[in-house]
Amino acid sequence: MTTMPTFFDAATIERELDYPGCIAAVRVAMAELSDAAVPQPLRQIAELSPGQMLAVMPGRLGGAAGFGA
Repeated sequence: MTTMPTFFDAATIERELDYPGCIAAVRVAMAELSDAAVPQPLRQIAELSPGQMLAVMPGRLGGAAGFGA
């Protein structure tokens, strides 16, 4: 059984993601959110140092489709 890495570098993202697939996933996610089919987890923002912020915007699709941030 293989496990997914917890970090994806830019080359991996460019190789694995395509615009049509991303658009389709966002379309499903927005429809489920609009229909109140899934909750919207709270976003979190942390100040790392003066002028540097880290923002995490979690979300999930219904069923076994997954979770991401």
